[in-house]
Amino acid sequence: MLERAKETTRNGKYTYVEYVRFADDLVVLIDAHPRNAWLLGAVNKRLRE
Repeated sequence: MLERAKETTRNGKYTYVEYVRFADDLVVLIDAHPRNAWLLGAVNKRLRE
């Protein structure tokens, strides 16, 4: 899901979404993309599933 979000929001070499896994933790970074509220909601929903 996060890989699709990275590709969907890609603008040339710049990516609006990045994520990193640390053991059992996950950090999601979302830049000032016009749909950032939607992306945050989608990530939150997916992680709760």
